[in-house]
Amino acid sequence: MCSTFGALNSNTLVGPRITFAMGRDRMFFRPLSMVHVNFHTPVVAILVQAAMATLLILSAAVAKWLVQDWNVADISGELPRLVIKSLQTDSIFTLLTNFVIFAASCFYSLAVLAVLVLRFRRPDLPRPYRTGGYPLPPVLFLLGYAWFLYQTYLTRPLESNLGMFLIALGIPFYFYWARRQE
Repeated sequence: MCSTFGALNSNTLVGPRITFAMGRDRMFFRPLSMVHVNFHTPVVAILVQAAMATLLILSAAVAKWLVQDWNVADISGELPRLVIKSLQTDSIFTLLTNFVIFAASCFYSLAVLAVLVLRFRRPDLPRPYRTGGYPLPPVLFLLGYAWFLYQTYLTRPLESNLGMFLIALGIPFYFYWARRQE
């Protein structure tokens, strides 16, 4: 329970701030950069994240309801059978976390890799925070996460592939918004 609340806390704090920064930098809708007058929080970005989370929960619930009486044996194709079986047997929480964990873990790994690359490419930048034993901690983290991603992909290929597919869907939008910046 502590781990869940800790993850929820960090996702609630980090997610909207990424969207806020994208709006501020004009890499996404400009209103996402609006800040609450009194609390100085990215209010629109928080509301958008909450709406997206609600939509995901409702979508999973509706999908579970729609397939609850289907006979998996009557469905042709391995992929549709896997999807239907997962919808019938997994909880909404399990469904959503299975789809998100692989994709999010890819980005966590990329963020740590970016620290190594930045330190190598820009050694002249000020480093207000030092990590003991550097570069061993980030390298160990990356090795551990590489193993985790590999194991996750082996045990949950459907969810892993769907996560990568959803990330890939964002690539055209990135280029569209980047082009608008020019």
